[in-house]
Amino acid sequence: MDNGNLTISTAIGRPAVEGAGFPFRDLVIARTYEPRADAAATLLGCALADRMPRVTVVRAEGESLQRQARHAALVVVGRPSRRRPAVMPGGNASVLAERLGVPIVVVPRHATQLQGLRSVVCGIRDRGDTTCVAAAGALADALDLQLVLIHVQGVEPVGGAGTPFSPPGALVHAPADSRAAVRELLGEVASRAGRSAAGAASLRVLDGPAGETLCRAGIDQRAALLAVRASRHGALASAVFGSVARHVTRRADRPVLVCPRRPDPALELGVRAP
Repeated sequence: MDNGNLTISTAIGRPAVEGAGFPFRDLVIARTYEPRADAAATLLGCALADRMPRVTVVRAEGESLQRQARHAALVVVGRPSRRRPAVMPGGNASVLAERLGVPIVVVPRHATQLQGLRSVVCGIRDRGDTTCVAAAGALADALDLQLVLIHVQGVEPVGGAGTPFSPPGALVHAPADSRAAVRELLGEVASRAGRSAAGAASLRVLDGPAGETLCRAGIDQRAALLAVRASRHGALASAVFGSVARHVTRRADRPVLVCPRRPDPALELGVRAP
Protein backbone atom coordinates (compact mmCIF):
# COMPACT_ATOMS: atom_id res chain seq x y z
CA MET A 1 0.00 0.00 0.00
CA ASP A 2 1.39 3.42 -0.91
CA ASN A 3 1.06 6.35 1.49
CA GLY A 4 2.70 9.47 0.07
CA ASN A 5 6.41 8.77 -0.31
CA LEU A 6 6.32 5.72 1.93
CA THR A 7 5.68 2.11 1.11
CA ILE A 8 3.65 0.56 3.90
CA SER A 9 4.71 -3.07 4.09
CA THR A 10 2.35 -5.69 5.44
CA ALA A 11 4.58 -8.67 4.67
CA ILE A 12 5.56 -10.60 7.79
CA GLY A 13 8.73 -12.68 7.96
CA ARG A 14 10.14 -11.72 4.56
CA PRO A 15 13.83 -12.61 3.96
CA ALA A 16 16.36 -10.14 5.36
CA VAL A 17 18.40 -8.11 2.89
CA GLU A 18 22.10 -8.89 3.01
CA GLY A 19 24.12 -5.91 4.23
CA ALA A 20 27.64 -5.19 5.40
CA GLY A 21 27.75 -6.10 9.08
CA PHE A 22 24.09 -6.89 9.76
CA PRO A 23 21.02 -7.53 7.61
CA PHE A 24 19.32 -4.36 6.44
CA ARG A 25 15.63 -5.14 6.68
CA ASP A 26 12.65 -2.78 6.96
CA LEU A 27 13.38 0.75 8.05
CA VAL A 28 10.55 1.95 10.30
CA ILE A 29 9.45 5.56 10.71
CA ALA A 30 7.94 5.91 14.20
CA ARG A 31 5.32 8.64 14.34
CA THR A 32 5.44 11.23 17.13
CA TYR A 33 2.36 13.17 15.92
CA GLU A 34 4.40 16.36 15.64
CA PRO A 35 4.28 17.15 11.90
CA ARG A 36 7.74 18.75 11.67
CA ALA A 37 9.40 15.96 13.66
CA ASP A 38 7.66 13.30 11.58
CA ALA A 39 8.61 15.08 8.35
CA ALA A 40 12.28 15.14 9.39
CA ALA A 41 12.19 11.42 10.23
CA THR A 42 10.54 10.64 6.89
CA LEU A 43 13.08 12.64 4.87
CA LEU A 44 16.08 11.06 6.56
CA GLY A 45 14.55 7.59 6.53
CA CYS A 46 13.99 7.79 2.78
CA ALA A 47 17.52 9.18 2.27
CA LEU A 48 18.96 6.22 4.19
CA ALA A 49 16.80 3.73 2.30
CA ASP A 50 17.98 5.19 -1.02
CA ARG A 51 21.50 4.05 -0.09
CA MET A 52 20.39 0.56 0.98
CA PRO A 53 19.06 -1.46 -1.97
CA ARG A 54 15.78 -3.32 -1.47
CA VAL A 55 15.08 -1.82 1.95
CA THR A 56 11.42 -1.03 2.53
CA VAL A 57 10.40 2.10 4.45
CA VAL A 58 7.51 1.44 6.82
CA ARG A 59 5.48 3.89 8.88
CA ALA A 60 4.30 2.63 12.26
CA GLU A 61 2.52 4.04 15.28
CA GLY A 62 1.01 2.83 18.52
CA GLU A 63 0.82 -0.94 18.92
CA SER A 64 1.99 -1.59 15.36
CA LEU A 65 5.42 -0.14 16.14
CA GLN A 66 6.45 -3.12 18.27
CA ARG A 67 5.18 -5.52 15.62
CA GLN A 68 6.90 -3.79 12.71
CA ALA A 69 10.17 -3.45 14.66
CA ARG A 70 10.48 -7.26 14.73
CA HIS A 71 11.25 -7.11 11.01
CA ALA A 72 13.31 -3.91 11.05
CA ALA A 73 16.97 -3.01 11.09
CA LEU A 74 16.40 0.59 12.15
CA VAL A 75 13.65 2.71 13.65
CA VAL A 76 13.80 6.40 12.74
CA VAL A 77 12.05 9.00 14.89
CA GLY A 78 12.01 12.79 14.72
CA ARG A 79 13.14 14.77 17.74
CA PRO A 80 9.94 16.38 19.07
CA SER A 81 9.86 19.87 20.50
CA ARG A 82 7.53 18.94 23.36
CA ARG A 83 8.35 16.61 26.23
CA ARG A 84 6.87 13.17 25.85
CA PRO A 85 6.63 10.13 28.16
CA ALA A 86 9.81 8.07 28.01
CA VAL A 87 8.05 5.01 26.56
CA MET A 88 6.68 6.95 23.58
CA PRO A 89 8.59 7.62 20.33
CA GLY A 90 10.70 10.71 20.82
CA GLY A 91 10.40 10.56 24.61
CA ASN A 92 13.61 8.70 25.44
CA ALA A 93 15.56 6.97 22.69
CA SER A 94 17.33 4.63 25.12
CA VAL A 95 14.02 3.36 26.51
CA LEU A 96 12.60 2.88 23.01
CA ALA A 97 15.75 1.09 21.76
CA GLU A 98 15.72 -1.30 24.70
CA ARG A 99 12.00 -1.99 24.32
CA LEU A 100 12.18 -2.68 20.57
CA GLY A 101 15.61 -4.33 20.47
CA VAL A 102 16.74 -2.43 17.37
CA PRO A 103 18.84 0.73 16.89
CA ILE A 104 16.94 4.02 16.98
CA VAL A 105 17.91 7.02 14.84
CA VAL A 106 16.79 10.34 16.37
CA VAL A 107 16.55 13.12 13.78
CA PRO A 108 16.69 16.88 14.49
CA ARG A 109 14.30 18.82 12.30
CA HIS A 110 16.95 20.46 10.12
CA ALA A 111 19.31 17.45 9.73
CA THR A 112 17.67 15.46 6.95
CA GLN A 113 20.36 15.39 4.23
CA LEU A 114 23.35 13.10 3.75
CA GLN A 115 25.29 15.04 1.12
CA GLY A 116 28.73 16.52 1.80
CA LEU A 117 29.40 14.40 4.90
CA ARG A 118 32.35 12.11 5.48
CA SER A 119 31.95 9.95 8.59
CA VAL A 120 29.88 8.15 11.19
CA VAL A 121 31.15 8.93 14.70
CA CYS A 122 30.66 6.27 17.38
CA GLY A 123 31.25 7.02 21.06
CA ILE A 124 33.02 4.22 22.94
CA ARG A 125 32.88 3.88 26.70
CA ASP A 126 33.97 0.26 27.28
CA ARG A 127 33.96 -3.22 25.75
CA GLY A 128 30.19 -3.34 26.00
CA ASP A 129 29.99 -0.97 23.01
CA THR A 130 30.87 -3.71 20.51
CA THR A 131 27.31 -3.99 19.21
CA CYS A 132 27.07 -0.22 18.78
CA VAL A 133 30.29 -0.25 16.72
CA ALA A 134 28.91 -3.06 14.54
CA ALA A 135 25.70 -1.11 13.86
CA ALA A 136 27.51 2.18 13.24
CA GLY A 137 30.01 0.42 10.97
CA ALA A 138 27.26 -1.21 8.93
CA LEU A 139 25.67 2.19 8.35
CA ALA A 140 29.04 3.75 7.51
CA ASP A 141 29.63 1.03 4.90
CA ALA A 142 26.15 1.47 3.41
CA LEU A 143 26.64 5.25 3.17
CA ASP A 144 30.27 4.94 1.97
CA LEU A 145 31.54 6.94 4.96
CA GLN A 146 34.48 6.57 7.35
CA LEU A 147 33.77 5.03 10.77
CA VAL A 148 35.38 7.07 13.58
CA LEU A 149 35.55 5.53 17.07
CA ILE A 150 35.95 8.07 19.89
CA HIS A 151 36.61 7.53 23.57
CA VAL A 152 36.20 10.60 25.78
CA GLN A 153 38.20 10.75 29.00
CA GLY A 154 38.94 13.37 31.64
CA VAL A 155 35.50 14.44 32.87
CA GLU A 156 32.01 13.14 32.26
CA PRO A 157 28.46 13.96 33.35
CA VAL A 158 27.22 12.65 36.66
CA GLY A 159 25.41 9.36 36.13
CA GLY A 160 28.49 7.71 34.63
CA ALA A 161 31.42 7.52 37.07
CA GLY A 162 30.00 10.24 39.28
CA THR A 163 28.42 10.06 42.69
CA PRO A 164 24.61 10.04 42.88
CA PHE A 165 24.86 12.77 45.50
CA SER A 166 26.37 15.30 43.09
CA PRO A 167 23.98 17.94 41.75
CA PRO A 168 22.44 17.30 38.33
CA GLY A 169 24.71 18.44 35.52
CA ALA A 170 27.84 18.55 37.68
CA LEU A 171 31.13 17.36 36.24
CA VAL A 172 33.41 14.92 38.01
CA HIS A 173 36.87 13.71 37.12
CA ALA A 174 37.08 10.22 35.66
CA PRO A 175 40.06 7.97 36.45
CA ALA A 176 43.08 8.97 34.38
CA ASP A 177 43.90 6.39 31.71
CA SER A 178 46.93 6.52 29.48
CA ARG A 179 46.12 7.23 25.86
CA ALA A 180 47.99 4.07 24.86
CA ALA A 181 45.71 1.95 27.03
CA VAL A 182 42.61 3.69 25.71
CA ARG A 183 43.69 3.20 22.11
CA GLU A 184 44.26 -0.47 22.89
CA LEU A 185 40.69 -0.62 24.21
CA LEU A 186 39.40 1.04 21.03
CA GLY A 187 41.34 -1.40 18.89
CA GLU A 188 39.96 -4.36 20.83
CA VAL A 189 36.37 -3.13 20.52
CA ALA A 190 36.86 -2.51 16.79
CA SER A 191 38.25 -6.01 16.32
CA ARG A 192 35.41 -7.62 18.29
CA ALA A 193 32.96 -5.75 16.04
CA GLY A 194 34.65 -7.01 12.87
CA ARG A 195 36.41 -3.71 12.09
CA SER A 196 40.05 -4.84 12.33
CA ALA A 197 40.97 -4.45 8.64
CA ALA A 198 43.15 -1.52 7.65
CA GLY A 199 41.00 1.58 7.20
CA ALA A 200 37.90 -0.08 8.67
CA ALA A 201 37.84 2.38 11.58
CA SER A 202 39.66 5.50 12.69
CA LEU A 203 40.46 5.73 16.42
CA ARG A 204 40.38 8.96 18.46
CA VAL A 205 40.86 9.79 22.16
CA LEU A 206 39.46 13.15 23.32
CA ASP A 207 39.19 14.99 26.63
CA GLY A 208 36.16 16.74 28.08
CA PRO A 209 32.56 16.15 29.13
CA ALA A 210 31.45 13.10 27.16
CA GLY A 211 28.15 14.37 25.74
CA GLU A 212 29.42 17.81 24.73
CA THR A 213 32.65 16.39 23.33
CA LEU A 214 30.84 13.87 21.14
CA CYS A 215 28.54 16.60 19.81
CA ARG A 216 31.58 18.72 18.90
CA ALA A 217 33.28 15.70 17.34
CA GLY A 218 30.27 15.23 15.08
CA ILE A 219 30.81 18.74 13.73
CA ASP A 220 34.60 18.41 13.45
CA GLN A 221 34.38 15.04 11.67
CA ARG A 222 31.50 16.17 9.41
CA ALA A 223 29.51 13.19 10.62
CA ALA A 224 26.30 12.02 9.01
CA LEU A 225 25.37 10.41 12.34
CA LEU A 226 26.59 10.11 15.89
CA ALA A 227 26.26 6.67 17.49
CA VAL A 228 26.00 5.84 21.19
CA ARG A 229 24.90 2.87 23.27
CA ALA A 230 21.58 3.17 25.09
CA SER A 231 21.83 4.46 28.64
CA ARG A 232 22.40 1.87 31.34
CA HIS A 233 20.07 3.85 33.62
CA GLY A 234 16.29 3.71 33.71
CA ALA A 235 14.19 6.60 32.43
CA LEU A 236 13.88 8.27 35.85
CA ALA A 237 17.57 8.03 36.78
CA SER A 238 18.55 9.23 33.31
CA ALA A 239 16.28 12.27 33.64
CA VAL A 240 17.59 13.15 37.14
CA PHE A 241 21.30 12.44 36.79
CA GLY A 242 21.71 12.65 33.04
CA SER A 243 23.40 10.27 30.59
CA VAL A 244 25.55 10.60 27.51
CA ALA A 245 22.87 9.10 25.26
CA ARG A 246 20.23 11.48 26.60
CA HIS A 247 22.50 14.52 26.23
CA VAL A 248 23.55 13.68 22.67
CA THR A 249 20.05 12.85 21.40
CA ARG A 250 18.70 16.13 22.81
CA ARG A 251 21.60 18.44 21.91
CA ALA A 252 23.32 17.13 18.77
CA ASP A 253 22.79 19.06 15.56
CA ARG A 254 22.72 15.85 13.50
CA PRO A 255 21.00 12.44 13.65
CA VAL A 256 21.96 10.15 16.53
CA LEU A 257 21.97 6.36 16.38
CA VAL A 258 21.13 4.82 19.78
CA CYS A 259 21.95 1.12 19.88
CA PRO A 260 20.21 -1.13 22.44
CA ARG A 261 22.42 -2.83 24.98
CA ARG A 262 20.91 -6.20 24.04
CA PRO A 263 19.85 -5.97 20.39
CA ASP A 264 17.68 -8.49 18.58
CA PRO A 265 19.96 -11.49 17.80
CA ALA A 266 18.61 -11.49 14.22
CA LEU A 267 20.58 -8.31 13.59
CA GLU A 268 23.83 -10.24 14.10
CA LEU A 269 25.49 -7.48 16.10
CA GLY A 270 27.26 -9.81 18.53
CA VAL A 271 30.95 -10.21 19.27
CA ARG A 272 32.93 -11.75 16.46
CA ALA A 273 35.82 -14.18 16.74
CA PRO A 274 39.17 -12.45 16.19
